[in-house]
Amino acid sequence: MTLLENRDQGYDSALKVIYPRTGGAHLVGVTGPPGTGKSTLISSLVTKYLDDGCAIGIVVVDPTSPVTGGSLLGDRIRMKRLFEERSVFIRSMASRGHPGGIARATRDVVRGMEAVGMEKIFIETVGAGQADTAIADVAQTNVLVTMPESGDTVQLMKAGILEIAHIFVLNKGDLDGADRMEILLKSLVDSGESTEGWTIPVVRTVATKDEGVDVLASSIDAHYEFLRDSGFLETVKRRRIEQEISESLIASLHEYAKEKMDHPAMSATIDRIVARREDPVSAAKRILRELGLQS
Repeated sequence: MTLLENRDQGYDSALKVIYPRTGGAHLVGVTGPPGTGKSTLISSLVTKYLDDGCAIGIVVVDPTSPVTGGSLLGDRIRMKRLFEERSVFIRSMASRGHPGGIARATRDVVRGMEAVGMEKIFIETVGAGQADTAIADVAQTNVLVTMPESGDTVQLMKAGILEIAHIFVLNKGDLDGADRMEILLKSLVDSGESTEGWTIPVVRTVATKDEGVDVLASSIDAHYEFLRDSGFLETVKRRRIEQEISESLIASLHEYAKEKMDHPAMSATIDRIVARREDPVSAAKRILRELGLQS
């Protein structure tokens, strides 16, 4: 896991070994604003799936401090009741400044869990709010967790994260304002379009009391069955692979460009741009043509 996360020496070889053993797990993204109880909800869900004899992986992404570069990784504390379960593996990882609520290496850590036989893998995002949409490029089922009074109507409707959710969860459903929030969520579902034929369910839970968790688990399983039965699961997998290849190409080109920045020819290019004899876009396209990457 550490080798995959840090992309240390041997990373490429390790990925080649484990990759044929991946692709069989149900990947469930759990996202939403801070304080909605995502970790507690996952803990309750995992306990339910353990009763069904399921092997579970949990990836928790925590924010990285911009000052120290470290991360609290506090979600492990909230999931402590799962530590002694032999069929559960929890991996906390820092976002390391990666945008979108997950870490750059999240995919690879998930693959490590798939390779050792985890059947369901829960991925909890940073929880920064509206921008946590990168989980859509990793998970197959995305669960958006909200709570009563978690934001005004306008902000909620503007949140881009609503567009990638397959299940809405109203957690802490025993608090004041829960009825009003549930009505709002259901109205958003009614006013929106179904995703590839899937109608978003609104599930009300109280994770600290394990209330509504069975209904949520059933909704998660139902979405996965819908993906398989409709044939859309393969479409999702192809989209994910296409996205990852694109990201890998961009990252490789970026590293290549950084290596070439100290080359005399690059220095001369920068001199021309500084002197306004060439613009940056034209220079980049010229370099790509010289490398044979653009006609």
